Amino acid sequence: STVGERTTRVVGATYAIGGATIGYQWSKDSNVTAGNYYENNAYGASFAVNDNLTISYGNHESEKGTESGTQTTKLKGQSVQLSYTVGGASIKFAESDVDNQNYVSGTNREGRTIALTLAF
Repeated sequence: STVGERTTRVVGATYAIGGATIGYQWSKDSNVTAGNYYENNAYGASFAVNDNLTISYGNHESEKGTESGTQTTKLKGQSVQLSYTVGGASIKFAESDVDNQNYVSGTNREGRTIALTLAF
């Protein structure tokens, strides 16, 4: 990648009411010298069902392209998470997938995470 003049712009906001929180962020990082950019849109929502159980969802879409518009590739990732806590123990679950991993068309991946954490 060419090093040179870069421009980065970011705008984001969150809003919480009761047990629900939503958020959105837009960003664009341009390398003026090389003539390429990354443009990102991300949003998420979480809901605390009660003191022990929280459910959340996140989505991130990113476009890698050239300022001339001759080449663009889109990446998309999303995840659903669940967390349950009792005392010092938490069990967490996430189901995630990504389309066009590393901005390479057709490289789609899925994954699951299950974690148990203990606090002493």
